[in-house]
Amino acid sequence: MKEKIKKILLGVLIGFIAFPTITLGGTFVSSLIQGKTVEEAIQILAEQIDALIGRVEKIETTQTQQEQIISELKAELEKERLCNEANRLFYLLPPHSGEGIGRIIGPTNIVDLYNQTINAIQHGAGDSRDLPIIEQYYQNYLSAKAKCEEKQ
Repeated sequence: MKEKIKKILLGVLIGFIAFPTITLGGTFVSSLIQGKTVEEAIQILAEQIDALIGRVEKIETTQTQQEQIISELKAELEKERLCNEANRLFYLLPPHSGEGIGRIIGPTNIVDLYNQTINAIQHGAGDSRDLPIIEQYYQNYLSAKAKCEEKQ
């Protein structure tokens, strides 16, 4: 695939260089054949070179704009990826005993699970064995959330 793209780009580059060169050279020779003086032929050639330079500058400007747009899109995609990761971690619940945690309605996200676990342990109704795992999941979520917000 990359080899094919290289061949296409090389062909386009050669086209941009060779075609104007052949055309401009042909114009110079045809001007001389038409009976123009060398000075007139050089003037015509200079005008065509100026037009060509203008087109090249326009292409360079367009390329710069496209590179900027691509850079902005990459940043937007990275932000989207980080926020998706934060959302995924928000709803990812580690395995836990459930002792004293959400006996009637279980937690639906890591923040609720973490808060309920801490609350249950503080009131003597929870099992602290799950806390290290839950805390790790909670910290992973907070880290991903901070990275998402940082990109905004």
